[in-house]
Amino acid sequence: MTTPFSLGLQTAFNLALLFLVAGCEDPTQKANQLVSPSLKTEATASSHENVRPAELSQLGDTEKKEPQVKEPEYPYFYIYKEGAKIVIEGALKSRVQIKGIGNELEIDFPELEIENRLKKESHRHAVGWGNRIGVAVLGDYFRLVKNPAIKYEKGIVTLSGVVENSGTHKKVTQGAITGFADVWTENLVNEIKVGK
Repeated sequence: MTTPFSLGLQTAFNLALLFLVAGCEDPTQKANQLVSPSLKTEATASSHENVRPAELSQLGDTEKKEPQVKEPEYPYFYIYKEGAKIVIEGALKSRVQIKGIGNELEIDFPELEIENRLKKESHRHAVGWGNRIGVAVLGDYFRLVKNPAIKYEKGIVTLSGVVENSGTHKKVTQGAITGFADVWTENLVNEIKVGK
């Protein structure tokens, strides 16, 4: 087994042998020319293992750099009815939630086309509501509201559309409050109108 210590001793021994055999005025220069590239790589790797983090920036571009990590963002979700289809747009962290929302709508509305444009983006915050809105919110909302639309953006849920009476207004609003309850949900803006 090769350890950094034994690798360093082996490299030093090889350099000493080269100095004796080469017999040159500048042993370092001659040694660098005679040492095989694999030994140079091994010696360089072992010499960087004991470097403090502050010194890492001085090692140059040969060192592996950390990947850039995106800051977590709120999910984006927008669903609306357009003629004979329901369109879902946005980005969530969970592929399971994306498929689940689309599948629930296909079951609830077999007569409508469901166009699921949701994308999976791993830098989004995970949300619990993605597992329950298909069953708890969207079915009633799209059955009871004319021109229905729901948007979730930066923690704000916005409801819009028209309902026939205040009882229906209360029912769909309460369903949305319960369905979208989550640590990242900050507020609900209700733009639903009562009328015909």
